[in-house]
This record gives sequence, structure tokens and C-alpha cells, in this order.
Amino acid sequence: MDASGMILRAISRRRRAGAMVGALAIALLGAAGLPGCVGYRTVPNQSTGGWPNGSPNTAAVEESCTEALRWAIDRVPPPDHRGSAGQFAISPPEGMRQSRYLRMARNLGPNAFPVTEDSIHLPTYFVGAVEVRGAFATIDVLCPTLDRWGDIAYKPYTLELEGGPLPWRVRDVQAWRIGAMAPPAKYFLPATDEPVVTQAEP
Repeated sequence: MDASGMILRAISRRRRAGAMVGALAIALLGAAGLPGCVGYRTVPNQSTGGWPNGSPNTAAVEESCTEALRWAIDRVPPPDHRGSAGQFAISPPEGMRQSRYLRMARNLGPNAFPVTEDSIHLPTYFVGAVEVRGAFATIDVLCPTLDRWGDIAYKPYTLELEGGPLPWRVRDVQAWRIGAMAPPAKYFLPATDEPVVTQAEP
């Protein structure tokens, strides 16, 4: 092998070694951060509807979900369906306490209602999967819209938010085609403010 070939080979080996060191450093930093990475994760479409690791009754979940719904309502206004005239319902994560549920609806304006027997006919905005990790959240929202037959269909978005000590705000959006996600079951306003007990599969 000539001198230029030996030099190129040495440079290549050095680059590979540098890349391996960098990857190892990133992995170690990630592992070091795991014990402090606490939060809440739910996927409402699970068969049990339970909580794998946490409860929705925290300020971070309530506030980030409220901001996600506000973004969705502003971008995809409620359709006029069967005389709804701009009124709509919201369906937050299952297990949300009555007081938090009502506060979410109040914070979204006078046309927002919790899901009850009186509002079940209204176009409904759903909170789907929720993940909150410190000052960051990933939330699926499903927005009601009308299909070509005049029936309700759902336009899903996956929103990346940041906040925590600061007000929550949407920083990134992934839009999906209509019907790409099925909405979870409507979560009716609890009759009392007692915590709703749910349990995940073993």
C-alpha cells in the first residue's frame, strides 16, 4: 500500500473511533438522566384504559392538555353540526378529576363543555395519547371536522409542547390524515371530585 493509502486508512480509523466515543458519551449521559426523568404516560386506546405509570391529575398534564386543545380549536374550529352553532365538547384523559375537567373547559372559552348527557351531541375534541416529561410534553389531539357526507370525522395532530415552570406552548406539530387515528371513548364528567381509580393490566 502506498503512503497516501496508509494516511487515508489512518484517518478513517480515527473518525470511526471518534464516532464510537461520541455515541458512548451520549448513551452514558442518557442513562445518567434516566432516574430523574419522571412523568406521565398514557395511551387511552389500551384495552384497560388504565394508567401504566402515573395519574392525569397533575398541573403539568392539565395545563399542557389545555394548551394542546386550545391550539387545536384555534386551527380547526368546531364544525356546525346539527345546530351546534360553534359549541363543542372536550374529552380529556380518562381519570381526570371533576375540578380539573371543569377548569379545562372554562379555560377554553364559553363555547366549551365537558362531555355530559347534555353535551354528548356536540362536536368533540379528544385528547389521545399523552406523555409529559419535565418541561416537555407530546400530546395527540383529534379535531372534529365534517366529511363529504356531513358526518363527523377526526383530524389528528401530534403536538410537541414545552413549558413546565413557564406557560405551555406548542413548538412542533405533526399533522395526520383524517381518520388516521380513532378517537378514544368519550370521557364523561365525573359525578364527584373524588379521584377516578383505574388500573392497568399486570
